[in-house]
Amino acid sequence: MPYTRTWSEELVAEWLHLQNYFVEVSVPIRTAKPGGRFEADVLGVKIENGVLKIIHVEVGSLSNRPKVNIEKIQKKFNDKNRKAVEDYCKKKLGFNGEINYQSLYIATYVPNTTLTEAKRENINIKSIDEFIQEDVIPTIENWKKNPPFKSKTKGESIVLPDGLWLLHVVERMRKILSKHHKNRRASKNI
Repeated sequence: MPYTRTWSEELVAEWLHLQNYFVEVSVPIRTAKPGGRFEADVLGVKIENGVLKIIHVEVGSLSNRPKVNIEKIQKKFNDKNRKAVEDYCKKKLGFNGEINYQSLYIATYVPNTTLTEAKRENINIKSIDEFIQEDVIPTIENWKKNPPFKSKTKGESIVLPDGLWLLHVVERMRKILSKHHKNRRASKNI
């Protein structure tokens, strides 16, 4: 199995894993006309209620040129790439039923103008900060409230699986910052 190329792709893969998706990274999905190939950065796949759920995530840094950025993102999720991802997942799992395909672009750097314009174009895009706040942290909290195994402990004492090291870092930083903010508020009240 290939390794992720960046910490941000790794974070996406761990986030999907924690939601019980089978995860593949750097998946070659089709060849380009002049040579080379298109790859999906991260794919999360699971069968739920007889439906093949696919989350196709691309990760990257964007420029200060909104129109160029939007074209770049649309190309990554165009119909040819979407069909190639769906065909790859169906073949890999031997599945022939209904498919629910979702795409998401995670921007490690993105100007606000690009975020606004992309969302206006109905592109599912998030900055890395939005992704961590809106998706990663709630997923960790939900997993800890509803672990996939029976635990003797509850709440904060439940520990994430060891191999999800970036999720551990996010969780630890959240606790440190929360404690720091509580201490700052307490010292202001003195």
